[in-house]
Amino acid sequence: MKNYENSIIEILHTQGSFSKPFIKYGISLLKNCPLKKYLELRIFLWNSNDSEKNLKMIKEYEFFIKQNKNLYFKLMNEKLINLQRSKKKYESIIVYKWLKKNFKNISPKFRSIISISLFNYVAFSNFKVNKVRLWGEEIEINKTIKLFYLIGKSRESAKKELYEESLMYLNEAYIISKKIYHIPGILNSLNDYAWYSKKILIKNYKIIGRELFYILGYFKEKNEIKINILDTLDYVFDDFSKNKIELYLLINTLEKKNIPKKYIKLFKEAKKYELKTYINSYEIKEDLIIFFKENNYLKKGISKTTFFKIVNNKNKTIKSNTIKSILMKNPNIKIIDNIPYDFKNELYKIQIIKEYEKNKKIFKSLKSIKNKLMSTYSATLNRKKIFPNIIKNYDIFIKKDFKEIEKSIEYMFFVLKIIKSDEFTESRKDLFNKFIKKIKNKEKFLNSYLNSYEYEKNVMDIFIRNYVRYNIKWKIKLIPNKKIFKFIKVYGLNEQTANISLWYFENKEKFYFFKAIKNFL
Repeated sequence: MKNYENSIIEILHTQGSFSKPFIKYGISLLKNCPLKKYLELRIFLWNSNDSEKNLKMIKEYEFFIKQNKNLYFKLMNEKLINLQRSKKKYESIIVYKWLKKNFKNISPKFRSIISISLFNYVAFSNFKVNKVRLWGEEIEINKTIKLFYLIGKSRESAKKELYEESLMYLNEAYIISKKIYHIPGILNSLNDYAWYSKKILIKNYKIIGRELFYILGYFKEKNEIKINILDTLDYVFDDFSKNKIELYLLINTLEKKNIPKKYIKLFKEAKKYELKTYINSYEIKEDLIIFFKENNYLKKGISKTTFFKIVNNKNKTIKSNTIKSILMKNPNIKIIDNIPYDFKNELYKIQIIKEYEKNKKIFKSLKSIKNKLMSTYSATLNRKKIFPNIIKNYDIFIKKDFKEIEKSIEYMFFVLKIIKSDEFTESRKDLFNKFIKKIKNKEKFLNSYLNSYEYEKNVMDIFIRNYVRYNIKWKIKLIPNKKIFKFIKVYGLNEQTANISLWYFENKEKFYFFKAIKNFL
């Protein structure tokens, strides 16, 4: 068990949050001990965007973890990171000084990781604090340490407004993180690169933003995504672009209670741009009445009676077709911040129709349509809300029944998603397609997927994506779970990778997955 504990700590150090399935597996094997408590805490911290909640949880676990000197240093390191994020200057300085003073007592196995955190604490701070010493030899030997050292150096340069120097460090960090398959390193370096590139308007900042969005979808499930990355993408993407709409869709799937205060504005902004293809009428709210009162030209396209009923708050709802009629008569109305949501949504719908007409021939020429339909559906966020009728009417896409497709904005929008989606969705489509390419009995799998319940599709989607993500060599071997032996055999899956994907799930998800695979056998 001691060797396994060391392996767990090593994979935690080298892979960060990407080691989640191994950590959960380790928790299941360990008895009630400081390491088990520390690993439980790590899972919580990875799933949380709220540094205040994190600090409360760290305090709760402090008593148990203190029994292990090295893990206690790690705990204090986590405390320092979250104090800094919470902008608790004086408390963070106390913890920083304590770690610095006791640095010689930290095991070499933990010292390098903590030294980089201390270095980054200084780089992030907007106040003077004594630097910690770093050993150049250790930085060069340990690639994980080096990439976070480079990220810290880039932030130090950015603080001095030396942005080109900062980007040079980040570029090197990104290359290293890709080489050693360090997912948090890839995301952190790209996130900072996108932000600083936009800051000084480097020509390729949009390309960097799109790459970040793609990698975010490729390696992270929505519950793991850190809000600071979404904030960067909001800063980088053009307003009303395909990627911005999908970004806001992603933010709209998050729960408000889990959003830190500093990002509530972003959360509210995303709500203003929520695309609803299925709406046929809107409740008349105050912003719509004011919009009509301030813009007499809106009389074009509707009767005077309807106009004055809206202005005088006599109507409770306004039809989608009424707004569409106004927009057709007033082509200069654009999707801008100061128009009501009702108008924005209808403009989105008009854009969808125009894009569909442009791309109809491409859809007609597509082959392997069932696979493309399934990969798009699997990849789409909040699909039950946006595409509630796709699966029960999937035949119209297989047959390419344009007459039926063109009866619904929902169907036309889905066709566009099949042809070319935003980067986040495209990355998840790629994961689905790579999985299908690897397995046996492809047709059986696709038909089983089509005929599954939505909750079964949801867990199968997560399993599929993680199977591709974790399909690399690992030093740790997990004990196989007998409940998935038959499923592995039917589809010719790698036993170890399938088990790693299984251990990603929470207990409730695991229960649903065991139920789901019965329909695939």
